[in-house]
Amino acid sequence: DVVYDVGAHVGYFSVLMSELVGAKGRVFSFEPRGINKRFLKKHVTVNDCKNVEIIDACVGAYSGKARLETRVGTGTGYVSKKGNVEVNMVVLDELIESGRLPKPDFIKVDVEGGEMNVLKGAENLLDKYRPRMILATHSDELDMACQEFLKRYGYKLTDIQQPKGDKEMIAEPAELSA
Repeated sequence: DVVYDVGAHVGYFSVLMSELVGAKGRVFSFEPRGINKRFLKKHVTVNDCKNVEIIDACVGAYSGKARLETRVGTGTGYVSKKGNVEVNMVVLDELIESGRLPKPDFIKVDVEGGEMNVLKGAENLLDKYRPRMILATHSDELDMACQEFLKRYGYKLTDIQQPKGDKEMIAEPAELSA
């Protein structure tokens, strides 16, 4: 399998997914924040994850430069016009269409409020390739918007029902969950 870890943070899920996809699988870990990337690289190296590629960028609805707010905890940085650090932003559809990345079988998205922008930049991917997903949302309004968006693309959604914190859902193409 090919997996995208969008908002890889320090690599907890990247390392787990590396093991799950095995030596023939691939994990692409997107992380724009310097301190997180250093830990991510260390965790990938220490765990001998040869099938993980770290991509120094955030993911959104446009390609180019973006501002990242990092004056918050290391797990809560987010894209903001008032952000204090300039980072690269990439669009998943463009990466696949250009041949830079293979299509994913699974995507994990946890980007501190930027989930809709990630989804908007992956419309062709969602429609054509139908990857399974796990998505963390960071407000009730954002959760509802992401649910409506994914349902338009024929995804069945299952709330993981965390006892506290962010909402997380599993999104599967309806044809796979039948």
